[in-house]
Amino acid sequence: MRLFIAINFDNNTRVHLLDLRDKLCSRSASGNFSLPENLHLTLAFIGEVRPEKINKIETILETVAFSPFEATIDRLGTFSRGALWYAGLLKHNN
Repeated sequence: MRLFIAINFDNNTRVHLLDLRDKLCSRSASGNFSLPENLHLTLAFIGEVRPEKINKIETILETVAFSPFEATIDRLGTFSRGALWYAGLLKHNN
């Protein structure tokens, strides 16, 4: 199983990202576009993990403390020679 650590967006951010996605989709000849439930901010890609290690990873992640933060979508860009789009974030200092 491929695992990564991610943050889900609040509803306002999700709506904004879906609006951007829809505009890109309407201007594209073809492509696969993210479902609303798949939008997230990737923090770290863990990679392929054997199923028996998942519980240990979950236990470790439950010990991580974090505070809410504010960020602004400040740019759009592409990976893979334009095949994969992303929305870049600017983190505000709180």
